[in-house]
Amino acid sequence: MKKELLLLITFVLSLFPSSLWAQEDPSQQRLVVWLKSGEKVTYQLDKMPRTTFVGTQLNITTNSGASATYPLSDVLRYTYEGIIDGVEGAPVCQNVRISPNGDAVTFENLPDGSEVQLYNAAGILLHSAKVTPAGSVGSGASSAPVTISIADRPTGVYIVKAARQTIKLLKK
Repeated sequence: MKKELLLLITFVLSLFPSSLWAQEDPSQQRLVVWLKSGEKVTYQLDKMPRTTFVGTQLNITTNSGASATYPLSDVLRYTYEGIIDGVEGAPVCQNVRISPNGDAVTFENLPDGSEVQLYNAAGILLHSAKVTPAGSVGSGASSAPVTISIADRPTGVYIVKAARQTIKLLKK
């Protein structure tokens, strides 16, 4: 009797997808398909899922050849999770500071001669500043900090680029 009960429990547990038991890693970037039935299907972005629409079907194909098709009438929505964007996604390091009101960004310790550039949302260069040495030659001082402000600019989205860092600023 115990053996039959154990087999029955094993069979029932095998019917449930393993994703119900596993905790999703919040740092993993994934595509999530939300079905009207309440089911949530995830695809890791490192598998390079490609979404296409054919007629009334949502098709998802990964670079490993796996694929799934969902009738659009069954799909509530699909979203991306674990994606970082905006100022919150700015590199957290000691050489970038964003002002408390979010209208200026200061870069420190950039290589001498490099540029800090301000662009509008259309990609038009609005301002550029060159990094200069902070002290005299041989003093051991690093480069002077460079601050870019959007305080006097109209409402909108601005992009600040310096070295390998890109910061998005929003003026309301």
